[in-house]
Amino acid sequence: MSRVFLANEVSLNRKIVLKVLPSELAGAVMLDRFRREIQMAAQLQHPHILPVFSSGEVSGLPYFTMPFVIGESLRKQLGASGGFPIADTVRILREVASALAYAHRCGIVHRDIKPDNILLSHGSAMVMDFGVAKAIHAAMRPNDNALTSEGLVIGTPAYMSPEQAAGDLELDHRSDIYALGVMAYEMLAGTTPFAGRSRHAMLAAHLVEQPEPVATRRPDIPDPLATLVMYCLQKEPGDRPQHSAELVSALDSGNFSGESRATTRRGRREPSIAVLPFANLSADPENEYFSDGIADEIISALSRIASLRVAARTSSFALKGRGLNVSQIAEQLKVDAVLEGSVRRSKNRVRIDAQLVNADDGYLLFAERYDRELDDVFAIQEEIAKSIVGKMQIRLTGEQKESLGRRRTDNVEAFEHYLRGRFIWNGTRKMQAAMQHFGEALKHDTGYALAYHGLADCYSVLAVYGFVPSVAVMPRAKAAAVRGVELAPDLAETGTTLGHVQILEWDWTGAESTLRAVIAKHPRHALAHSYLAWLLSDMDRRAEAKAAAKRASEIDPLHNMITALVHYHAREYGEAIAYCERVLELDPESFTGLFAISLSYAHEGRYEQAINYAREGARLSPGVTFMQALLGVVYAMSGKIQEAQDVLAKLKEKARSEYVAPILLSWVHAHLEEIDLAFECLDQAFAERSCTLAFGIRSPMYDPFRLDPRFDVLLSNLGLS
Repeated sequence: MSRVFLANEVSLNRKIVLKVLPSELAGAVMLDRFRREIQMAAQLQHPHILPVFSSGEVSGLPYFTMPFVIGESLRKQLGASGGFPIADTVRILREVASALAYAHRCGIVHRDIKPDNILLSHGSAMVMDFGVAKAIHAAMRPNDNALTSEGLVIGTPAYMSPEQAAGDLELDHRSDIYALGVMAYEMLAGTTPFAGRSRHAMLAAHLVEQPEPVATRRPDIPDPLATLVMYCLQKEPGDRPQHSAELVSALDSGNFSGESRATTRRGRREPSIAVLPFANLSADPENEYFSDGIADEIISALSRIASLRVAARTSSFALKGRGLNVSQIAEQLKVDAVLEGSVRRSKNRVRIDAQLVNADDGYLLFAERYDRELDDVFAIQEEIAKSIVGKMQIRLTGEQKESLGRRRTDNVEAFEHYLRGRFIWNGTRKMQAAMQHFGEALKHDTGYALAYHGLADCYSVLAVYGFVPSVAVMPRAKAAAVRGVELAPDLAETGTTLGHVQILEWDWTGAESTLRAVIAKHPRHALAHSYLAWLLSDMDRRAEAKAAAKRASEIDPLHNMITALVHYHAREYGEAIAYCERVLELDPESFTGLFAISLSYAHEGRYEQAINYAREGARLSPGVTFMQALLGVVYAMSGKIQEAQDVLAKLKEKARSEYVAPILLSWVHAHLEEIDLAFECLDQAFAERSCTLAFGIRSPMYDPFRLDPRFDVLLSNLGLS
């Protein structure tokens, strides 16, 4: 893209690099626009980005200058070595990924990441030509064919993403992530995935051909690193890491966790398992909390193993009591094996039976009985997890072996109270009762991170559904979430809860950083992907929100609520309805399922269905003002003005004696076209820092507000403009 000269800058008596656009390309660009774009690139200041010093033009030839770096390019070192040591590869990739993460946050995509553009000096990697490709593309004269003529394509075929190979000129940062994956592949294997082909054959391969797993070309690559490289090389942008910061976090973590759709280094599908809720065979039916809890803990332990895919709890527990056989369960959850079990408890003795079943042929892989004192329950869980790993022939690192036996508490009383609290949370959602048990757990063990995680979840639900003023509970939610992370920074649960709390507190940047860090360490934690999708949807980053929601649904195939909401926010009502129907099939009383399907039908003009679902929500939850407000909104949308006014009057009457979130009143006022009254309620909600205010603020629910200039002010105050 340029002619490169070593020059002397007379004023400072130093060597610099002078890059001049070739005449055939210079004639196709608008000089003023090119200069402005290069000036934007010159703003980048990062230790692993080679900066732009200056720019100008002489006789119609644009040029720019950069520092002269003593060292050599990564291309030259690759040519000499053929393949890099693992440690050096990880270090260089981490430095380049950090440069990409910074530039992407600044809105600049490189478009030509390759070893030739990585300079190595004094042991450090520097990325050059950032923003140059974008400057040339942005400055091209309309309808000029020079950009696509032979030899002037912006990018290098061996490193082009599928969307770049297809000729998509509006590329985003995920194209750079693909190119970084190709470069990583070359550093490890000594060759790019489709080397040795003609230019056109190479472009076609990027579009349609799956590259050979990098680990088959170099068997000593650690599984997690090989998986991370193949993760970057996914064909669809939404299937790759969604931000370069994820790569930085993964490479920093030391376990290089990533997610690959296809294969392990052994060339076969990853081993996978679903842990079903254990049957309660105790004389006391209330001991179901204990049997469910044992299965939960085993899921949590197994989920720490990067090379084992574990069905999410929401999916495996959704099949409880549905009368399906092992083969049907495995088909729905797409797993190779299923763990079943039962628990019989009598005073201080517990008997746990566990059976691991091969889904393909129905044969038992192992069946064990553990008859112990209750105090041994932690050891039993560890033994079951290790037996599963052994039978599925999964090799563990030393850290993974340690993590299988890692206990979050040694206190049985604290453990029991936590299980009771979580059982209530997952079932009846009686927040006060759940919080009482989490509090009791902390009395027995003040350092029990999961109990703090449970408390934060309860406080957050009370706020987001408008049961109590957010200001009354969100400081407690934040304190509990932060304490949980302090005590157990390695747990996916604690980090995800903190990210959720940050969303509810309108800390958009903090929430995204927290959730992406969780995903980098725990790429299969579905709830983190779901909360990230919700966050991105609120931030009006719809494509990214859909990608995150899709990933959550892939990991947790029977949990589709956030995916439904994301499609509703994007005004894709048919898709939202389809996902809601799956949710309601498993949980007919789902608040958010009824909420989203009712509104989706209303926006499609199918008012009868919308009203029926809204009425069902109000009937199932007569004391929940959230559902009453939904009914009022749907009545107003369907033209039943009197019915909507009646709902609004009842809500206002109720507000005289108990808390009714003002945001709920604003929804009904707005759809009754009482915009000034609606904004009064919005202002009150903002003053209260209501969690529900930003819950779906980009959704069609807020369309009546959108043309009013006061709404732009509100978005700005929320940090969402």
